[in-house]
Amino acid sequence: MNDRFLGVGPDSGLQTPDFCRVAEAYGLKAVKIRSNDEIDEKLNEVFGYDGPVVCEVMVEEFGTIAPRIASRVMPDGSLKAAEFDDLWPFLEK
Repeated sequence: MNDRFLGVGPDSGLQTPDFCRVAEAYGLKAVKIRSNDEIDEKLNEVFGYDGPVVCEVMVEEFGTIAPRIASRVMPDGSLKAAEFDDLWPFLEK
């Protein structure tokens, strides 16, 4: 285990499946986006297809996930989870 993952990865024996292969096994169209350079082309393919499509987007393992729910420290020291319309990174109000 490390600071970001628990029970998923080669060391644990549990890994996420190749979702495109799973979709194709069920007869669904699947598109995998591997880099930012492919986004426009692949999304045009996805949105241009007449039917259900699984779109798997590969992201950096240790990239920043944003926006995301985060807590704020209140004046009394307690933590309050942000509302869904106020996600991290927090914007000035």
